[in-house]
Amino acid sequence: MKRQHDGVPVGTEASSINKLITHLNPTLKSFKIVENQDGQRSVVSSQPIPKGTKILSIPTTSTIQGSPTTLSALSPSYPHSTCIPISDTCLLLSLLSLPPTHPYVRILPTNLTSSLPVNWSDLETVLKGSEGLINSVKNRRKALLATFNHLKSKSMLPAHNSTYDDLQRCHGVITSRAFQLSSSDGVYKLDCLVPVMDFCNHGRRRMCG
Repeated sequence: MKRQHDGVPVGTEASSINKLITHLNPTLKSFKIVENQDGQRSVVSSQPIPKGTKILSIPTTSTIQGSPTTLSALSPSYPHSTCIPISDTCLLLSLLSLPPTHPYVRILPTNLTSSLPVNWSDLETVLKGSEGLINSVKNRRKALLATFNHLKSKSMLPAHNSTYDDLQRCHGVITSRAFQLSSSDGVYKLDCLVPVMDFCNHGRRRMCG
């Protein structure tokens, strides 16, 4: 985020996000949404950003988080050894439950599923020579399928997002965009999705203040 970028703005949805950015912080007029060569969207600045500049302030109420009620419902019988982490599954169900018209859903890239290794059909060819990585991706794939089967058996998948493709798509959003948010007392860490901010390059385990 410290470098200048000459990307080309994209579509009407991106224009809506640009307006949101200006609304949240009118002083940062240099920020805009662009589409990169690989089709992914990013928030970039057309000017250098001074160190310590506050870019955006997103209220906690605008984040997408896993529900404590969902966690309680999952916990008793959740097969931890074969499925993805239960915290990911709780967040996954929250994202799956959002309607297609939800603002956050509308701004997500449409090609995200195909860009993630866990969904590649030619995995061995693309990652030839990286056996450790291939096995890791395959294990993740098995865990994702096991998670889908478990949620389906418990009738926990929402009607409008009930297929394995739906789950893959939302899982891709979480693995590529999630942040960890510290609780106000610093006792625990919570995985969540932060609208607009998740366009920025970040490490999932880095804290959001």
